[in-house]
Order: sequence, then structure tokens, then C-alpha cells
Amino acid sequence: MSSVRTPLADLTIRLGDSILDALSAIENGRVRGAIVIGDDERLIGIVSDGDIRRALLAGCRLDIPVDEIIQTKPLTVLARTPRADVIDLMRSRDVSFVPILDEHGTVTGIHLLNEIIGPKTLPNAALIMAGGRGSRLGALTEWVPKPLLKVADRPVIEWIILHLVSEGIRTVFVSTGYLADQIEHHLGDGSDFGCSITYLRDPADRPLGSGGALGLLTPYHLEHPIIALNGDLMTRFDLRAMLTSHRQIENDLTLASQTHSIEVPFGVLQLGPEGSVEQIDEKPNASWPVNAGIYVINPELLDLVRSDRDFPMTELIQSCLDAGHRVGHWEIDGDWIDIGRPEDLREARGTT
Repeated sequence: MSSVRTPLADLTIRLGDSILDALSAIENGRVRGAIVIGDDERLIGIVSDGDIRRALLAGCRLDIPVDEIIQTKPLTVLARTPRADVIDLMRSRDVSFVPILDEHGTVTGIHLLNEIIGPKTLPNAALIMAGGRGSRLGALTEWVPKPLLKVADRPVIEWIILHLVSEGIRTVFVSTGYLADQIEHHLGDGSDFGCSITYLRDPADRPLGSGGALGLLTPYHLEHPIIALNGDLMTRFDLRAMLTSHRQIENDLTLASQTHSIEVPFGVLQLGPEGSVEQIDEKPNASWPVNAGIYVINPELLDLVRSDRDFPMTELIQSCLDAGHRVGHWEIDGDWIDIGRPEDLREARGTT
């Protein structure tokens, strides 16, 4: 479905309006249906183009009220419903649009299969780094690349792409290496997910590592900060907030962070002089901010990337620090799981 940018008012009609009024709303809104609201602005139902077609074939006139053909129990979602879940619902119910309601039942927007009315498309490109072997997962990745492992019946990389698209990203690069053909065949050109996908392949005899693939972006002459993220993350985060922080603080590179805590399973002694014990802390917790594998990178930093060898992202970060570039962090406040280990994959799948 093509991109739609239509005021919500053009899609709505009211009880008592005619079938002709519904057809006008469908034509003005360029959506395959009209939304029917009451005097209190709450949703009454919808009238699809199919409903109108069946009514006309049954002999109804264009001037009769739509009240007789309204679907009063249409599929609806709340604004906080994740995009991936919305798409699954739409596909399972075979519908092309879904009204978005607030907690009072008022229509606040509409979802289409590949587009949402309202959010602004971002000019930034995203790079999903999906070339690793996933060796820590053992036999699980012997025949399947790690980004295609499924969580909730969907490959991890699909969750990533759908989240990026829901945040306004339309240009996606995917760096591939290990079992690259499977990833490229599965995702295709990205049109099924509402974006365009370009593939960047590691040389067959020379894996580029987590950061080396960034160097393959140079020929594309990107002008806006690049969102780069690992291809094995189950996460939902506020990408727009991260981009805003990056811009306002004037970072050259921003990395997302997570707080990682460890409980020491023993009583920890606080020692004084001459072997004295001054305090004992039973099973204390220690925590640190850790790299979450999500980055915003200014395009000029691509000159620091080495594409002739394995180049980890940590080396790029250190090169930025050594060169005096401003490196900042942005703390994720949403869900985040790295599925790089079997126990983490089980947690993401809810099977721990």
C-alpha cells in the first residue's frame, strides 16, 4: 500500500450521513473505508468500500443513511499497541486499515498496513549489523543465522525492522556475512515492512566485525546521523528521543546504555587496618551502565572506520575519543534483551 498522508477529518462521517457521503470520505481519504463517529466524537463503527459495494448490489440507494451498513464491532487498537502486533492483527483479520482509539473510545488516528497517519518520516538511515556467526548459540545457528531465530513466531530481525519503521525510518541497510542468502531472501527489498532495504555484504574471506560494515556506507553519501544497531536485539526504545538527545548535546556519537546489575552471592567484607572487619554486606548488588549495541553516528565519523579487517564497534568508539570527538550515552528505558546466549534467547521467548 502506498504512503498516505491524509487529515483524519477527511476519513470520518457521522450517523445519519448517506452512503454517498461515505464514498466521498473514501475518495478524499484515499483509504478503503470511512470511520463513523457519534456526536461525542467516539467511534460508532466503520464502513468499508466492500460494505458499500454489497449494499449497492443489494439495491440500496446512494442517499440512504450508512446506519444500516455500519460494522459496529470493527478491529481497533490503542495508540500504545506495538506496530508489529498491529500488523499481525490486520493480516489475521484481512483488513487494510484499523482505527486508533484513546482510553475514551475517541479516534485519534488510523493504521494502514505499511503506513500510519501522523508520524513524520525521518531522513535518517539505519544499519542493522547482522553478519555475525552467533557461535555462542551453538547448534541453534548451525543452519540458521542468528537474526532469523524466532521470538513470538517472528524472526528477531523483523522485530527490529518493524520497530525502526514505526519510529519513522524508511531507509534500512543490513550488513550480512554468515548465511547471508537466507537473510536477504527472507527480508527481500523491505516493501513488506514499509521500508527499502539495501544489503552490505562482508567479503567472503574477511569478516568486518561489528563496526567494519559502517565503512561500506561511504559510497551512499549519507547526510544525516546514522542509526546502527546489532541484529540480535529484542528491544523497543524511543528512537526519536535518542536522536533529539544526540542533536541537542551535539554529540558526534551517541551510544545507548543499559544498567547491568550483579548480585554478589556472598557476604562482602569491608576491611580495616591490621585485618580488622569493619562491616559485612550480605549479598550486595553492584551495577554499571553497559553498551546496549545501539548507536547514533554522524556521517563524518565513517572516515575513522577500517574496512580492511575485523573492526569492532568498540574500536570506533575509542578512535572517536582519541580524536577528541564528543561521545555521549543515552539510557534506554524500555525493554532490551540481547539474544546472543541460549539463556537470553530463552528469556526473550519466555521459556526460562
